[in-house]
Amino acid sequence: MIKFIDYVETPNEKHLGIASVEVDNILLRYKVSKNKEGNGFFISSPSYKIVRDGEEKYIPAFYIDSRSQEEEIRETVRKHVKEKIGPLLPSDSPF
Repeated sequence: MIKFIDYVETPNEKHLGIASVEVDNILLRYKVSKNKEGNGFFISSPSYKIVRDGEEKYIPAFYIDSRSQEEEIRETVRKHVKEKIGPLLPSDSPF
């Protein structure tokens, strides 16, 4: 079962905010960032940086094993975040 918990804006960060969802009694948090055009947003799992042999690589903090469950989680987050920030998006936004 997927339950949307909340969305918290992060005005002093590069991303727009953090969305939290509960999936089978596990709390997951996703970053919500503006898209390149600035007229919408995208969702990503948090990541951490690893430097190996002088190269920086970002690794997701968690993976969802089921592709269909991952898409269901993302759709749930998109729906609720859109309700929260929708009025802040430009009128030509695809969201």
